Amino acid sequence: MTGTSENGNDIKTSLAISDYAHYLYTRKIGLPEKYACKNLHTSCLIETSDKVLIFGIMGRDTAISGSVQCVGGGLDKKDIRGNRIDLSHNIKKELMEEVGIEVDDQKIVSSLELKYLKYSPKRNTAAAIFLLKLKISSDEFKKHYENFEKSLAEKGLVPEMGKIVYLKKEKKEIEKFIKNTDFQVDHYMSALLLESLK
Repeated sequence: MTGTSENGNDIKTSLAISDYAHYLYTRKIGLPEKYACKNLHTSCLIETSDKVLIFGIMGRDTAISGSVQCVGGGLDKKDIRGNRIDLSHNIKKELMEEVGIEVDDQKIVSSLELKYLKYSPKRNTAAAIFLLKLKISSDEFKKHYENFEKSLAEKGLVPEMGKIVYLKKEKKEIEKFIKNTDFQVDHYMSALLLESLK
């Protein structure tokens, strides 16, 4: 991100192309403000029909192993449409890659909506956060995800999520999770989980 401006409810962000090494170096080692990679990525909190929130703990083979975060990922050239970034294209791709959800499948998907933009100056990163509401229950999602993991294994692939978290959308359960988790929670997660109660 090279600049951001607000006009009422509209937020305009200017972006420049960088590479993954620049992002990783900024995140893991750090760079002076002038040279830091200010990253914009997508994230998606999943909510089932029985009010269970789904997110994950990144697997050991990922760049941010052990981090608690939603499905999502960095933008790439395939997300560019003219002089604009198509965030919906990016998150649809990430949902398919990370949990096997086809957003256009009306049998299981109720809605997908861009809800929030959260910036962390400490991590030089902003998250464009979506909410995906499913027509299926958490038990049905578990079966779906087990089948997705099997299909990855058949191709010799490992899931990006080391563990899927199923959290009841209840204040007490969310506060308990935030307080007691032993994992590193990504910059937007605590606020997002609490905001989901509204």
